[in-house]
Amino acid sequence: MMTFKQVSTGSAYRYYLRQVAVGDGRRPRGKNLDQAEEEAGVPPGVWMGKALPAVGLTAGSRVTHRQMANLFGKGRRLASEQIIEDRLAAGDTSAKAERVTRLGYRIQKWSGADLVFRAPGSVQILWALGADAVRQGCTRSQQA
Repeated sequence: MMTFKQVSTGSAYRYYLRQVAVGDGRRPRGKNLDQAEEEAGVPPGVWMGKALPAVGLTAGSRVTHRQMANLFGKGRRLASEQIIEDRLAAGDTSAKAERVTRLGYRIQKWSGADLVFRAPGSVQILWALGADAVRQGCTRSQQA
């Protein structure tokens, strides 16, 4: 089964931080992303895709809170702070340095889609209430 969530430009950061990174819950105030993921039992996010080298990432590298904030929260390049620092050192104004970090247009109504593949509800219940052998069978059937 697959669910689809349209992610709007303004809400993308909150959506990923609340719905994805910490397992459909809210990150407690004052906890960093790594702690919240660990407590929620959610494995750390990793970057995937063919275009990663173009933005200075490698497949499988861990997603950081700062990267999420820049990309999804502000619509900026992943290393925005370093880019701004370098541009200011080169003599650019702060407005110009900031402008260089922006990605795309802010006019877009939505910035992406979140597709989640899940076992059907009946299998989820069977896994949750079943004995160890039943859970192992459910897990193996979903991996096939």
